[in-house]
Amino acid sequence: MTKNVVIFADGVFNPPHIAHIEMFLMGKKCMEKHGYNVAKGVMNPSADSYKKSGMISFEHRNEMCKFWTFEELKTILENYGIIISNRPGKDSDPVKILEALNLPIKNVFTVFSTDDISSTAIREAFKNKNHDSLKEIMDENVIDYIVSHHFYE
Repeated sequence: MTKNVVIFADGVFNPPHIAHIEMFLMGKKCMEKHGYNVAKGVMNPSADSYKKSGMISFEHRNEMCKFWTFEELKTILENYGIIISNRPGKDSDPVKILEALNLPIKNVFTVFSTDDISSTAIREAFKNKNHDSLKEIMDENVIDYIVSHHFYE
């Protein structure tokens, strides 16, 4: 019997873009290689208490992430394995991350991202009203949402 898993991504998602989705696809491929069935993927934007220059509110980042997710998280993370996606130029120790979150250290998988899409460059494109150039790397609903709320201007 194949065990179902959920891929859960925690991040700023300011804004969510195709590199975030590719991270899910890499994680899905990794889990399937190890005999798991990926039931869904969930994007969890960091809370407003996480301060980063130019970050829009959690409410709006969460709303944008809903365009990309299958449904809200219904299961507890500890029932599943963890996939850690390392970004280019960033060091990450999955065991330390799990320990910091008081999560069990089991079924830890690591995938490495080769994509270097910059959220900063995306925000700059919106600031310069050049959002049409983003259609290949962002969902059009996210682009429309950002434009309608005048974010990053």
